[in-house]
Amino acid sequence: MTSPLRHAAQVLTLILSCIISPFVAAAAAPDAGLYTGYVFSGSYSSVSFFVCGSVPGSSGCYGSGSLGPFGHAGAMLESGARTVGNAVSHTIYVVDVAGGASGTDVVLYRYLLTNTVQPPYDSVTYKLTKKLTLPLTGGANVRCSLASNAGFLFIGTDQSTSVVRVAKTGFALNSFGGFSNNPTVAAITTDAHGFVIVSFGANGGIPGGGHIDFGPTGDPVADGGGAWFTAPSNQGISTKELPTD
Repeated sequence: MTSPLRHAAQVLTLILSCIISPFVAAAAAPDAGLYTGYVFSGSYSSVSFFVCGSVPGSSGCYGSGSLGPFGHAGAMLESGARTVGNAVSHTIYVVDVAGGASGTDVVLYRYLLTNTVQPPYDSVTYKLTKKLTLPLTGGANVRCSLASNAGFLFIGTDQSTSVVRVAKTGFALNSFGGFSNNPTVAAITTDAHGFVIVSFGANGGIPGGGHIDFGPTGDPVADGGGAWFTAPSNQGISTKELPTD
């Protein structure tokens, strides 16, 4: 029969081991050793991708493909991963700023790129899952700005006085803008917490601009004068992308 004192000692040892023991590291994602490289065609009418790196037992490049055709790809980003078993899917968004018959439509494309890892092999598949025309002004020489947080994409062009917020789930659209001197979208930046700042620059020689700030939930949290921006955690911003006050 276990004595009360011995039982108490065993319980205390168990509690201490739970407190002192380090957290167990989460298992690495199946595609942890893989990366995707992209390259635009000379006319920005398509973008090719190459999945390379290593999986247990092999290394090299495992698959490739081409996204498009586009009138002129103005911006793109790769969103977070979704893992189901040994399959890891990444969402790729491309904004075509010269779409449609007129060549001035702004069209959002969503692709799904999936790596199915079965060491020493990786199978790469991709498909177009959504195409949506946005209420923005485009053209082959238009500069497009694109950023995202967990739930939304934020898209604008330097010919549009509003930014479009697109829900990643359901693709609901909302437009935000309305500054009195009608500045156009100059840059869209996001930080590690999911805050997004849309910077509006000078328009038609009129000085000044403005900014609209969005929180992690996608709702506006502030706005005002001055072309504010936020600094991403792992990506530098060229000053050519940002207007001054």
